[in-house]
Amino acid sequence: MGVRRNPENGCARYRDATRSNPMMDIVMLALAAAFFALAIGYTYACERL
Repeated sequence: MGVRRNPENGCARYRDATRSNPMMDIVMLALAAAFFALAIGYTYACERL
């Protein structure tokens, strides 16, 4: 029949593995926005050359 898995020991072996960290979400969004702004600025700078 197969091995039965205990839901408590499934994919989330650690207690806080499924919890979200809102500060990390904000940091990642800010990094993505900064990357896109940098890419747009780089594009404009290259076009002026």
